[in-house]
Amino acid sequence: QALLINVRSAFATEPDRHYGVGAEVYARASSPMREVVGVFLHKELIEMVAGGGADTEVDVALRARVVDAANRGRERQRRVNDLVNRLVLDRLFSVDLEAGAPPRRGTVMGITSSKVHVELDEPGLDVKVYLRDLGKTRGGAWLAADERGTTLRVRDTGQIVCRLGDEVGLVLRGKDVAHDRWRLDLVT
Repeated sequence: QALLINVRSAFATEPDRHYGVGAEVYARASSPMREVVGVFLHKELIEMVAGGGADTEVDVALRARVVDAANRGRERQRRVNDLVNRLVLDRLFSVDLEAGAPPRRGTVMGITSSKVHVELDEPGLDVKVYLRDLGKTRGGAWLAADERGTTLRVRDTGQIVCRLGDEVGLVLRGKDVAHDRWRLDLVT
């Protein structure tokens, strides 16, 4: 759930608190597709250990370019991950639909006002189950807070559909061609 509600990370030229871990100053020395930040950080550390003085105009300008490149790389990496995950899910669910496969198992990792995020056991991917689809099969679904946190319930009966951390089965109901997504249902 923390992954869903946290602010997206971004690189910046000025030190700041890390939103997720709460560290006063946070720097990442390496990261896929954003290695330029690690290289620049190591250059700065070497200069500091060697007794280097204040930043030069070249350092300041380069730092701004490094931050810009890193943020573009982070966004590109997100888009690539989304496209790859989509291709994998399309292939996986197409085969499941043709074969009439049993429900896939997973864990509820987050619940928002429009969807339930389920991490599949195999393969380990985030799958979104849309509340509008759950509502159609159950006559409505609504979120409620209780002593265990957020609970998704059937509107008329109050029956629990799922809670954060629940192990669930994902039943494939078909493809929503108009919205270009898979229609999924949850079973416990």
